[in-house]
Amino acid sequence: MKTPQRSFSCVLLALAMLLLQGCAQSYSAKPIEAWVVDAETGKPLEGVNVVAHWELRAGIKDTKPYQLQIIEDVTDKNGRFFFPAWGPEEIPEHLHWEARLENNDPGIVIFKSGYEVKGMQNNRPPAGTHGSSVRTSDWNGKTIQIRRFQGDLQKYLLNIESAQYHWMEENCNWTRLPRMVLTWQKEVQMLKEKNITSQSFYTLSIDGLSRQTECGSAREFLKTYEK
Repeated sequence: MKTPQRSFSCVLLALAMLLLQGCAQSYSAKPIEAWVVDAETGKPLEGVNVVAHWELRAGIKDTKPYQLQIIEDVTDKNGRFFFPAWGPEEIPEHLHWEARLENNDPGIVIFKSGYEVKGMQNNRPPAGTHGSSVRTSDWNGKTIQIRRFQGDLQKYLLNIESAQYHWMEENCNWTRLPRMVLTWQKEVQMLKEKNITSQSFYTLSIDGLSRQTECGSAREFLKTYEK
């Protein structure tokens, strides 16, 4: 049976650990390996674009999260994608002193031509709280299903545009997910050739990507990744 003094010491230790987590000044992440399959057939899908991102926020009022890390991969013939471990990586000094990763990181975006965009994150309540300085993903080791898009081409365009987040342009983040950018651009171009356009959502444009005077020409950069 625990003595009152020992119980009190355990409480203090637990509180200290929580405070250390909340005040983390650097983060690391463990590897993520998973497989993508067709939801109808269960067969592995090759050539699926997958992006993982870990974003720093300074409270719920912060409308411009900072992407501490962005990694992309393309599935192989077995439907496998892999993100290597990274870190430790320091929180940039220019950010707000409260900037931290939240419990639901990393966010994962999955897309293949002709399929619905799939967005995922960790499900670790309470939402909005800061977790461990060493990050893991709930999707590690899992098989993930994606569905073929059902609907007309106008809705398909909205499906693509809904996943083109503004943070992809900030701080030249587009240089960190070139394969995904090119895949979306090819789909949008195909739809434009069919006279399918929309002004409802934000649409990524290679020539319109931000900060090219600082980061270089987007078209020249993306040529390296074109097949």
